[in-house]
Amino acid sequence: MEPKLSPANSRKKPYQPAPGKNFEIDPVPAIEAKTKGFFVRVLVTTALVAVATTGIFGLIYNKFGPLQSTWVVVGPIVGAMVNHYFGSPRKDSG
Repeated sequence: MEPKLSPANSRKKPYQPAPGKNFEIDPVPAIEAKTKGFFVRVLVTTALVAVATTGIFGLIYNKFGPLQSTWVVVGPIVGAMVNHYFGSPRKDSG
């Protein structure tokens, strides 16, 4: 047997909390984070394709000059991204 609700209990409460609805949320940080994430994915994918292509070329023709040139350009960019996302946080910044 289910208990019957009295009319007093079946009415809606005068105050229904709705978290987040009363605050204006600024969408700019979320859009900025998505844009940065997309940009990093494009850079990493392009770098991987370039290194893989020149590496395969080097293996086939036994000429590794293009691979070295590609890595000279791609290496610092990938290194900066890895350091940014996986490096240790600074303790002297505040």
